[in-house]
Amino acid sequence: MIRRYTLGFVFGWVVALGLLSMLATVATADETLPPSPTNIELVGNSGTLHIDGRDTPPLRSGKPNEIIWSFPVRYGGAREISVGLQFMSLGDGEWSVEVSDLNGRVADVISSNVARGIGTGSEIWSNPILGHAGWVRIKGDGAGLKVKITALFHAATPFIPKTRVGKTLDWVAFPMIEDKDSVLFNHGKSIALLRLIREDKTARGQKYRKAICTAFVVTPKLIMTNAHCVSDKVRGITAHFDYDRPGLDMNNSFKVKSRPTLSSPKSKLDYALFEVATGEGRSLPASLVLARNDAPAGKPFQTVLHPGDVPKVAVVKNCERIVQVALPLKDTSIWHTCDSYKGGSGHPIFLNGKVIALHNKGFLRPPNYNRAVPMRKIVEDLEGRAMTDPTIKKILESMLIDDQG
Repeated sequence: MIRRYTLGFVFGWVVALGLLSMLATVATADETLPPSPTNIELVGNSGTLHIDGRDTPPLRSGKPNEIIWSFPVRYGGAREISVGLQFMSLGDGEWSVEVSDLNGRVADVISSNVARGIGTGSEIWSNPILGHAGWVRIKGDGAGLKVKITALFHAATPFIPKTRVGKTLDWVAFPMIEDKDSVLFNHGKSIALLRLIREDKTARGQKYRKAICTAFVVTPKLIMTNAHCVSDKVRGITAHFDYDRPGLDMNNSFKVKSRPTLSSPKSKLDYALFEVATGEGRSLPASLVLARNDAPAGKPFQTVLHPGDVPKVAVVKNCERIVQVALPLKDTSIWHTCDSYKGGSGHPIFLNGKVIALHNKGFLRPPNYNRAVPMRKIVEDLEGRAMTDPTIKKILESMLIDDQG
């Protein structure tokens, strides 16, 4: 009797642990479900709104800020949801798409100017709505507008990094930088969390996953990050510049084109430049100065980044270049000791207030150092390509490059 009870007890625990494991997997996975009802297609005055094949009256023109169409979205059990929108036709009028939660808190506003900046046929994903449901509302003159709600995205619980390089974790919450007038604090305003929605097809159908990187302003229209952050599976990108405390700040977020203007692959210099749709009356923070000189060993570096899906942090100590004779690198890479983590890919490394390198890889196992691309190499690559490409030459002329160090 004792033996049977023991085996049954063990078997019960095995089953329970298996179920818990399955539940944990479900709870932490990024999921996408189509909105209900599905196949929503909004057409302007020249057409109709189709919901599962059923037609409704045409979308009319309206006055500025007048709601001309609204639709509820929901994803049962979600902690937060983002709405994917595809603008098939943009019309000629001025309009906006507002995404809000059930309490009326606006999570995102996508203006007609921003949508035109991203381009017809492209997808734009909204900032997340807190909770499992919300509203999509269209305001203004919708004549000729055709937009499709493509999917809802449910993000997993944000990952919070707990690793470091070296003996101490040297992150400082960005708002806690002592000297608010410091060069680093001012430069940090030009550094953004890059939120990418990436398509991931599985046996269960189309799904999306959220990816996080860091980016920074290099021209009035372009931001720089790592090339490995993006691929042809990326469907929407948003840059958040004021994510300094918990809660994304919609007022200083920008939609970004999902295909790079210019890039060098991961196997080479691992950088990418992306165009930002600023919209009318808005502009990016100030461009950072890029250094052409070498990154010297032993000099104190500084950096600002988003380690994971968390607010901005700064590293102001134990951050420098090191030269490891036993671990030589090509001249397109350097080792550094500035603490980083997933989500930090693409963050700038500063020396004397100028971007001296672009972080692109972290090592949590030996050698326990992080890797970066010297900005000098990126500038030289741009200059070489500009000799035969007038578009790249124009981009290069709009950058702030320092030759003195």
